[in-house]
Amino acid sequence: MNIVSVRDLQVLVRNRRQERGLTQAELAERTGVSRKWVYGFENGAPGRVELALVLRVLAALDVTIDARGAEDEPVAPGVRPVAVPDLADHLARVAAEARRDARSGGEDGSSDDEGA
Repeated sequence: MNIVSVRDLQVLVRNRRQERGLTQAELAERTGVSRKWVYGFENGAPGRVELALVLRVLAALDVTIDARGAEDEPVAPGVRPVAVPDLADHLARVAAEARRDARSGGEDGSSDDEGA
């Protein structure tokens, strides 16, 4: 599927979840977000959508990302598609480090991991 908008991604998540026979609550539990977040994401509720959360959802649904350029060529020569679980893990580590850094710097490092 060629994803060109957030709405395309939302439809993909809903369809894949349903194909796998998962409820929104089951997907939420697998990815560490609330059922409300899954519902809001799938239905285009206004609010912030955090990339790390979306990547975790995609990983739970066994969806991989293959970024290509305008001519349908890989973005960089020799670069292979990145498996979402690997990217999601990396982003989760980066986010955790950023929160630790923010707390140690005296800033409020809290964040709403549910994104909605």
